[in-house]
Amino acid sequence: MRRKEDQDNRKGGFALIIVLFSLVTITALFATAQKRSLARLHDVAAEMTLLSKGQIERDLLDLSIAILADAETNAGTVHTISVDGQDVELRFQDVSGLIDLNTGSSDLLLRLADHFNLPASAIRRYRQWRQTPHRLLRVDDFLRITDADPGFIGDLRSIATVHSGRTDIVSGVVPSVVRVLMGAGDVGAPTTSLPGVPSATNYQVSFRHPGTGIDTVLGVLHIAPDPKQSRILQMF
Repeated sequence: MRRKEDQDNRKGGFALIIVLFSLVTITALFATAQKRSLARLHDVAAEMTLLSKGQIERDLLDLSIAILADAETNAGTVHTISVDGQDVELRFQDVSGLIDLNTGSSDLLLRLADHFNLPASAIRRYRQWRQTPHRLLRVDDFLRITDADPGFIGDLRSIATVHSGRTDIVSGVVPSVVRVLMGAGDVGAPTTSLPGVPSATNYQVSFRHPGTGIDTVLGVLHIAPDPKQSRILQMF
């Protein structure tokens, strides 16, 4: 009789262990599933944020096309608009005042290299690359080819372009940041720029963040005589 009771106790103990083990397993599986669900939700939220940001930037570029298509608009004019209840400044820069990384003269490239403290080997490597049939499609690629610090990208976008096609820069539309790079300061035209006619067709668009005063380049537009032919050349 006692032996039967011992057997029943052992069976009950084993059953309890199995139940506890099952509960631990279920808890672990639930925790893992919860973590995966939270990770998926985080990824979806991040993707939605990027999509929302991209849509806002496209909307701003589309709006810029409409503004620049207005014959009475000056390219250098700052336009203030309201975005999500905040005032945002849109700025238009004719690309003729920027350094073209594909066609710019050796002097301009040297000044650009000095500005970013690039070693002589980097600019030499880039000159050799320019002798090939390849051309940069994006300003960002310049950093990759020269192995420069990716942190320079914001500054580079405000100085350079791949949509001018000029060897020089037009003094009448040179932005202040390029004037400083050229050694002319904020007043007067750079000595190495040439008088000329701005493109009046390709414009780089940037906006100033409310409160921070920081300019972010959104993209490049082509403004055609026929408004239907105007388009976004590039988004950043």
